[in-house]
Amino acid sequence: MRRTKVTGSITVEQTLELDVEVEGNPIPYTPACMYLSNGDPGYPEEGGDVEDLTVYLTRKGSDGKMIRLDITEFVSESDKARLSETIIQTVIDADEADRDAAADAAFEQRRDEMRRGDK
Repeated sequence: MRRTKVTGSITVEQTLELDVEVEGNPIPYTPACMYLSNGDPGYPEEGGDVEDLTVYLTRKGSDGKMIRLDITEFVSESDKARLSETIIQTVIDADEADRDAAADAAFEQRRDEMRRGDK
């Protein structure tokens, strides 16, 4: 499973909003199935969460290099949940884009075959 990185924001003390980088390992979501096609019992839903969520505050240091400070322990649970949802949505969007690109490529390949007279 690859680690996913997104950007987001958190609110500190209800007044200060900070831009942050967030990394985590998304667990793919599998919906529940009551019964299998052969009548056997199904299985519960799984996934749809993020493991190892890490929140970084990034700033440019005096030497011009980027500094990443791990502030995960200071982030509220509600902000962690919202940032986790951002990671999950990013993965879903990327998967949809990959499926769309694959469908477009298959369509173009079939179109080219038909133009050449392949069956």
